[in-house]
Amino acid sequence: MRKREYIVPIRLPYTRIRSVIEIENGAVLSFVVQLEYNVAHSPSTLERWNGVARFDHNPKSAEGHDIRTEGLHMDIANPNGPDQRAWGFPDVPVNRAVDFCEQYFRANHERLTKQFCKQWGFERWNLPNRR
Repeated sequence: MRKREYIVPIRLPYTRIRSVIEIENGAVLSFVVQLEYNVAHSPSTLERWNGVARFDHNPKSAEGHDIRTEGLHMDIANPNGPDQRAWGFPDVPVNRAVDFCEQYFRANHERLTKQFCKQWGFERWNLPNRR
């Protein structure tokens, strides 16, 4: 089994996508694709990434999801309790799901990040550059 983790910058230093994939013999066993927002507010702390929303597939975990039986859904961070779930995504084969999820976040990162900042009490979703 091979585990691969990588970051896809969206709008640095503010937003990025972090993907973690476990592959065996060319088949995706599990994955997490997460949209993250940098909540660091001071020049001394340049990076502090929080999850905004995520897609995941991990059928072997007790708390995991299997997109083949449950369908693809997105967990959205909620400051007032459990994550919210968004359903209604198309059926996507497991081996193509990571690409689909990354493309979804690229296309929708601004809306999701603005919603995250409003719910979590950040005044602006696009803070000034920190150096």
